[in-house]
Amino acid sequence: MASSNTRRLRLPYIAVQPSLPHVVSDILAPGSTIAVEDCWVSCYAPAPAPAPGTEMKSVHGKVRLTESDEKEGEVECLPTDDRVQVDMLSSSEFNVACPELSISATAVLFPSPDCNTLLLPTTSTSSTINPTTQELPPPSFYRLPARGRRGAIETFAESGDGRRIVVGGVDGLSSVVELMEQVVVKPSATRRTRVVKGKETALRGHVGDLTDAAFFPSNEVVLTASSDMTDGSSPRTLKGHTKRVTSTHVLASPTPKGPHKGRLVLSSSLDGTIRLWDVSTSTNERTWTLPQPISKMVVLGSEDQSEEGPEASDVLRGKSALAAHTDGTVSLVDLSKPAATTSSSIGTARVVLRTSSTSPIDAISTLAGGWVVTGSRNGVVSLFRLSGLNGGAPAAETAAPVASWSRTEGGSSILDVKLSKRLRTSVASPTASAVDTDSEMASSAAVPATFSVLVAPSDGLAYRAVIDISPSPKSSDSDSPCEVRVVEEFVGPDCEPTSCIREDKQGRVWISAGGTDGGLRVYERDE
Repeated sequence: MASSNTRRLRLPYIAVQPSLPHVVSDILAPGSTIAVEDCWVSCYAPAPAPAPGTEMKSVHGKVRLTESDEKEGEVECLPTDDRVQVDMLSSSEFNVACPELSISATAVLFPSPDCNTLLLPTTSTSSTINPTTQELPPPSFYRLPARGRRGAIETFAESGDGRRIVVGGVDGLSSVVELMEQVVVKPSATRRTRVVKGKETALRGHVGDLTDAAFFPSNEVVLTASSDMTDGSSPRTLKGHTKRVTSTHVLASPTPKGPHKGRLVLSSSLDGTIRLWDVSTSTNERTWTLPQPISKMVVLGSEDQSEEGPEASDVLRGKSALAAHTDGTVSLVDLSKPAATTSSSIGTARVVLRTSSTSPIDAISTLAGGWVVTGSRNGVVSLFRLSGLNGGAPAAETAAPVASWSRTEGGSSILDVKLSKRLRTSVASPTASAVDTDSEMASSAAVPATFSVLVAPSDGLAYRAVIDISPSPKSSDSDSPCEVRVVEEFVGPDCEPTSCIREDKQGRVWISAGGTDGGLRVYERDE
């Protein structure tokens, strides 16, 4: 296990003009007088052996776009200088490298044109002159109807069958959107699928900003949580928390044939409690009280439990929760205790993870083998290895990070993280097999040697970092047993927060934006 003084890494990052898709559209528009247009590209990397507070070095360049002479209806990229090297793979996928900053070729992804729609200029600004589209946001799959001056998306979730998403915004605004898969045949004769919007249903019941959302096993019922201290949907409202509700979890059997259909749900709150609710009666069945506010919660449990016999009736059997706190720690809560006759408990939780600072943790995710990643308000992502959750008690000592990193110093908080078995964003095709991305921990035998983490920060520069686990440090002066490198940059909102990041079973990446952007975007690779 890493020592408490694990050195924090500073990772490089690449920023590209968010309105580039509009530039492509302007060039290809019928009757356009634009032949060539430049878009800015900026690369940032830390100085050698950086310390907290060290400024990043930067190199700024341009990508020059022009209509292709060889391929009708397509745009090509022309070289401008060698400081920033840009290779255009498609209109939504680029490779960017900066030798001067030792940044190797990194995939830069824009929203997929097959799944996202450009927001066109209004009649008063419509023109083929490029500046009219420079301030427009990138293409998006969906936008919540703006209420007043804000249309931010705070959270979203996909149904288990992949046929719906629920999107939650500010001031109680939320909707369920039907999803449909369509087969698309590319000019190269390859068959792909794209996701398109179907029917939209508005939800009512909250007045505060949405903080979390989930589908019940039926995929027909939605559970939402809000800063108005209630969770639930219009048919049932669950009241009891005295501060902002931060997370929810529907307790259900691993398979549809199991005995638990989601009648019981869990919620966490900044009031320091985890509550068990019976949805059928809207009653609070059990409460776990912790000494610190709970900023995020993830529920853990073995998926191989028997669904038959007398023990199967206890939906909390073998379940525990990781509760992230506002002081930079994470507690492990045994949900199978106290006994059903006890209504409240203070002694069932203990601190098992501690970040390198007291900055509040706003995001947490887990992966098979005991891996846990947290995102903090000071912009630091921390990776932990928590052993013993399956088949034994966790270690008595509080674990320190195996690795921690940031890309900006104290400026961009981490709003969401997601551990993934995939190392890159995938292509959705009719023959693609779904990968199980279930976040619940499994036994140590399932530990992947390499995995990735999707990160959504408040500066809008979402990314995927690959984590390569080594059995031992690569050199005697290394204090990290793993290598962390950025492999994908997701271009989206311009200086607006990326509020939520998810990966669907096809391997697409979905990212929502807060602030005035308010877009939900879908990303995928061409190959």
